Amino acid sequence: MDKQNIGIDDISLYVPKLYLPLSVLAEERNIEYAKLNKGLGLTSMAIPDVNEDAATMAANAVLELIKKNNLNPSDIGRLYLGTESALDGAKPTATYILDMIQQYFEAEYGPNSMEHCDVLDMTFACIGAVDAMLTTVDWVRAKPGRIGIIVSSDFAKYDLSSTGEYTQGAGSIAMLIKENPRFITISEDTGVSTGPAHDFFKPKRKVCKSSLAKRLSNELNLDTVSIKKVLDALEPDDSVLLLHKDTPVFDGPFSNACYKSRVESALENFKYNSKTDMNAPILDTWERMIFHLPYAFHAKRICTDLVIKNLKLKGTFDQILADNDLSEDDPKFAKLFSKTDYYRSFVNEKLEKSQRASSLIGNMYSCSIFLALISSFHYDLIEDSDLEGKKIGFFAYGSGAKSKVFEGTVNKEWKSVIDGVKLQDKLDNRNSISYSDYEDIHRMSLDTALSSAGGFVLESINEEVGDQYGARSYRLL
Repeated sequence: MDKQNIGIDDISLYVPKLYLPLSVLAEERNIEYAKLNKGLGLTSMAIPDVNEDAATMAANAVLELIKKNNLNPSDIGRLYLGTESALDGAKPTATYILDMIQQYFEAEYGPNSMEHCDVLDMTFACIGAVDAMLTTVDWVRAKPGRIGIIVSSDFAKYDLSSTGEYTQGAGSIAMLIKENPRFITISEDTGVSTGPAHDFFKPKRKVCKSSLAKRLSNELNLDTVSIKKVLDALEPDDSVLLLHKDTPVFDGPFSNACYKSRVESALENFKYNSKTDMNAPILDTWERMIFHLPYAFHAKRICTDLVIKNLKLKGTFDQILADNDLSEDDPKFAKLFSKTDYYRSFVNEKLEKSQRASSLIGNMYSCSIFLALISSFHYDLIEDSDLEGKKIGFFAYGSGAKSKVFEGTVNKEWKSVIDGVKLQDKLDNRNSISYSDYEDIHRMSLDTALSSAGGFVLESINEEVGDQYGARSYRLL
């Protein structure tokens, strides 16, 4: 067996059954819809129902993957989850997924059918699932015959009225990793670039209870001592309240700059590690380029520098400048270059198809690069593109900040694999919600699920103070 022939054998997608049209949000926020739709490529965003979370979405994606491949759960040696929507600071969200899958198959395979499966959460913002996939590819390569499942699951939630709100999205993608994969073989070589940055993060915040009590007392004209007693009841052992929010602290322009610099550095590192000529125009060797997409049009907006460098390596950059009467010294050069026929043709050939599903679902954080992969191949399937044996470039990014660049080779059965994802069916089988329903879900003030669709759902969270306080339980609808 060729030791290189390890990769993605199959892939499945779970999309929440609810979505909010961006036209509705734009009207509510008094934003011109065209700025979101034509400017960023945004059409709608997936919204998890009140009984959905990272575990249920992942379990639904994993169950579909197992069932359509007729896998025996006991044969799965690894279940690794990439997420930044973890449900606990210690207990891996992957253990909840394992529990749901075991319960589903108990009648057929007996209890604890995945007892010997290694489970783990991997978190590095939006690149965690790529980390999980690449380490699992190496794990399979080390001992042929192993099979593992990698699942990404996230809810990209931003504060109401923030500049990130309209990029929200959610869902889960599961992948079967094994030898001789039907879909895509993953290269042994990976380019990595890491540089610590606070471009996007979800910090633990602390609030002094005494200071908070004084402030509330002044604002509400209430007794400070009484307020302090209420705060002490919430947290009797500490002088502070620790707060954690699902919504991030972020700096959009800074994050874009981090994304660009890390990707460019990781690409150079990939060329070095793969022993590619450092002066080779490597972008020309990739039939498609798959990027992490925090919003649909992000890749084509940040890819200009990569394309310009590629043209310089080819020796055709000066001719492009002359043909378009451009000067690299122009402060608006990057924007003007992006409007050239050459760049538009490049985007249409290598990037455009990967944007389409993101436009309809939104940012899926750790899933986004794999949604771009599904989207690109889905529309290539419709167009009957000839991709077998072609090379694909992957550009992953996680805030904080890290990028990984790697390569895939498309295998013979890619069409049947992509057809089995049923992307269009899943997009069509969703319900539009009103702005008021969206806001109720966002504020967590809605108690009853809006959708009655089947699958794994969150049943309850234990609210009794004691040994099981906060424990989550799930069931199958």
